[in-house]
Amino acid sequence: MVADNNNRLVIMLKIGCILAISTGVGLAFELVGLSEINIIVIYIVGVIAIASWTEGKVHSLIYSILAVVAFNFFFVVPRFSFLFEPNYITTFLVMFLVALLISTITTKLKEETAERRMIEERARHEELRSNLLRSISHDLRTPLTGISGSASLLLDKGDYLTEEKKIALYHSIHDDAEWLNNLVENLLAITRVGDIEGGEINLNLQVELVADIVDEAIRHCDKRLADHKLVIEHEDEFLLAKMDARLVTQVIINLVNNAVKYTEEGSEIRVHTSKRDNEAVLCVSDNGPGIRDADQEKLFERFYVANPGEGDNRRGLGLGLALCKSVAEAHGGTITVMDNKPRGAAFEVTLPLVEVEHE
Repeated sequence: MVADNNNRLVIMLKIGCILAISTGVGLAFELVGLSEINIIVIYIVGVIAIASWTEGKVHSLIYSILAVVAFNFFFVVPRFSFLFEPNYITTFLVMFLVALLISTITTKLKEETAERRMIEERARHEELRSNLLRSISHDLRTPLTGISGSASLLLDKGDYLTEEKKIALYHSIHDDAEWLNNLVENLLAITRVGDIEGGEINLNLQVELVADIVDEAIRHCDKRLADHKLVIEHEDEFLLAKMDARLVTQVIINLVNNAVKYTEEGSEIRVHTSKRDNEAVLCVSDNGPGIRDADQEKLFERFYVANPGEGDNRRGLGLGLALCKSVAEAHGGTITVMDNKPRGAAFEVTLPLVEVEHE
């Protein structure tokens, strides 16, 4: 109810402002010797503006009535009085009919535009859904096929396999299961952020220690992280940020796993947290081959996979970094990618800082 009243007040203020501007311009026209027809045109332009900025025809008609009254009061001799003559009635009817016609056309155009946007939106959603289903069908089938094949080999030929071969198959099953788990976690996280096109955001916000979230994420990262040199640096061990812990944990997992995927064994992966102004800053960097400039521009688009054929040759859904961006922006933060000097890539995530109050 309050919102409706506020909306009506805003509309009436718009009508009043446009009426005042039209009258002011009309007085200026009169001073330079322009005819009354030009002044009437200014008021008609006001009708067009009101029809464009408000819904329905009522407000345009209200403006039209007020415009005729203002025209009669300011521009019809004798000035500053109301004169009801046939010419005045004719002017009123003309402006009223013009307002009705313009508001009808404008309303129709708005309805057609809204319908066209809805159709385009549905088409985009359908395209995204189709892309997602195609990606899921391919990328979930790949680890499942690996798990099934390795398990079948162990069941059928287990007695004839060497212990070394069995361990290799066990590792293969574990790796594929972890890959599958990461894909599913990203899909679940996407649904938590909201509509796949960026609809309503659903966050469970709590004040969390950034260092604790980093530690939790590292525990769930790709086990191949152990083959890299991991460096974790916290400039402030008590850095606090308001966040959805599960989603931010998934962001860190995605960034670290990407660094593992696209760097050689023995490479350094660094997770660094700090405070900057009113932001908590989390940076994941590596000293790998880096990311091409052309890929950096599209890296956060859904379904975009950078450096195809590189890394560990496993395709992803192209949702990991898109999810990172959605989560960061949902928190009122940002994510950026940059070159890591002298070599590699760096991803920086910012989150709103929570200051500790000291008594």
